[in-house]
Amino acid sequence: MKTILVLEDEPDFQKLLRIILEDAGYKVIISASAGEGWELLTRERPDMLLLDLNLADGNSLPLCRKIRGEQLLKYLPIIILTVCSRPDDIVLGLQSGADDYMVKPCDPEETVTRIETLFRRMESAPEAEG
Repeated sequence: MKTILVLEDEPDFQKLLRIILEDAGYKVIISASAGEGWELLTRERPDMLLLDLNLADGNSLPLCRKIRGEQLLKYLPIIILTVCSRPDDIVLGLQSGADDYMVKPCDPEETVTRIETLFRRMESAPEAEG
């Protein structure tokens, strides 16, 4: 069973994501802060990260960049899930290392499909050299 870490500070959206993802067969870990999220990433080693841009302890783009700079985490699939919908927000999110970007509210079926698509792409990619 694959594990997805959800970094989201809105309790109602946390609950909704837990239901959607668990119904799709994933184990879900939830945190509301980038600081705790980093600890969970390094301790739990989830298979994917769903990342809200605005967390309780600030903007999460530095966390995204930090993940991409960390040898053990740099290939972790990251999907940004946020209310920030301006084109410059999307560009910044993708330039910071996210693999995908979704604007809330998002359709549950689309969310699961994007997750499954990203997992398929990661699993079919040749092993990284180095």
